[in-house]
Amino acid sequence: MHRFIQATELEERLNGLRGGVQVSAADQERVDRLYQRNMKEWRSRKKLFRNIWDTIAENVDKPKELMESLGIETDEMVGVDINKCKA
Repeated sequence: MHRFIQATELEERLNGLRGGVQVSAADQERVDRLYQRNMKEWRSRKKLFRNIWDTIAENVDKPKELMESLGIETDEMVGVDINKCKA
């Protein structure tokens, strides 16, 4: 019975969201600023990692194997292109 009530409540909530959600201009601006800050941080960390990894790779016989053994996955390895993300 409890699951039926929960499902009904979730269904009602979903129906309300299907009609569209109003987002205030202030909320939209706040989210946009947060997104831009996170994208800047992503680019910064990506560049930092690349610089560090290039230094390591210069001094290692098999850098790809080292990367794999350490469990490192780059954006490119998982099919993510930071340049295709909304700027």
